[in-house]
Amino acid sequence: MKRLILTMPALLLMLAAVTVLADVRYEPVEITLINPLRPAQVGEEYQDVLRVESFGDHVITDLDLSGQGWKVNPLGFSGHRFVGKGEVLEIPFSAVPGNPDQPLILSWYVDDQYREMVIDRSQA
Repeated sequence: MKRLILTMPALLLMLAAVTVLADVRYEPVEITLINPLRPAQVGEEYQDVLRVESFGDHVITDLDLSGQGWKVNPLGFSGHRFVGKGEVLEIPFSAVPGNPDQPLILSWYVDDQYREMVIDRSQA
């Protein structure tokens, strides 16, 4: 009984550590903007570059950029792309906002798992 009482705190600490590790999410790729702080202007072409960094070997498909009130030009990205660990892609894009207070939505699949990112280019 004494041995059980002495080992119980260690078991509880191990359980807590496993619980914390279970909450950590692994993102296979990270997508950021090269010029993240530049706001868009009504009716003026907005240009930026999506920087895609892969943290493992993955397949990216169906990369799409859209937004209510935005006229988005096609992305220079094929429908299906293998990216290796450490590989960085830079994908230029341009769009003309009718209302820059409406966000752009970037969506894609990584290894058949859906991902989405909101890009806010408003003045605020």
